[in-house]
Amino acid sequence: SRVLVTRNIATPFPHAFNGEDFDYWSSRFKIWSKAFDLWSIVETGFIEPENEGALSNVEKKIVSENRKKDTDALNQINFAIEKVVYEKIHKATTLNKDGRFCRKLTKEMSKLKMFGFKF
Repeated sequence: SRVLVTRNIATPFPHAFNGEDFDYWSSRFKIWSKAFDLWSIVETGFIEPENEGALSNVEKKIVSENRKKDTDALNQINFAIEKVVYEKIHKATTLNKDGRFCRKLTKEMSKLKMFGFKF
């Protein structure tokens, strides 16, 4: 069983997506990630600034916080899907130029389903 520890509280992780009942899994994952303030970065994504050196200290801090949230969200998504599903998504999306497929997993999964990709 997977557990996320934050604020000194252990929280059970929603079951890992095994390729079945995507709608149920994605709704549980969305609620779970909102509880840890990760959903906004999953939904909007994180784009590295072109010239971080030109940013103010406040902007650099925000970029750093968003970079950490993005990494945390990617890590949690990796825990939330089984290996076989990860491999299918990775193969399908690396044909695309975008290698950051996990950032928007639910949207990517929906796109794959639209193209007839079976899980």
